[in-house]
Amino acid sequence: MPDRSPVAGSVEFPGPTVAAPPADPRVAGRRILAAAALPAGIGTALLVCAFAAAPQSCTGGLAFYFWCGIGALVVLAAMPFLRRRPASWPARIGLSLGLATFGVAAWTAGLFAANFRVLCRLF
Repeated sequence: MPDRSPVAGSVEFPGPTVAAPPADPRVAGRRILAAAALPAGIGTALLVCAFAAAPQSCTGGLAFYFWCGIGALVVLAAMPFLRRRPASWPARIGLSLGLATFGVAAWTAGLFAANFRVLCRLF
């Protein structure tokens, strides 16, 4: 019988090593939908803010919508850095820029869709 004395600094694991089961594609699809739900919700909330602030665009509504847009951009840009799953820094920065671009697009779409008056008192 061979000598099975442990070597200093080594760790022995009892039993055979078992490979992880293959990933279920349905779970991956649910993760993608869950990851897209929050940015979509923020974009929808930004559009709701646009339609709520548009009637008062000359009396503070435009300032309100501006700060709603800044808040949405900050949250969207910070989301990739707050995830629990590990990712590389270039991937996080790329996703952050992509979400910020989506936020700017939603912000601009809300500005035009809600028909904001930008020039209130020209003369």
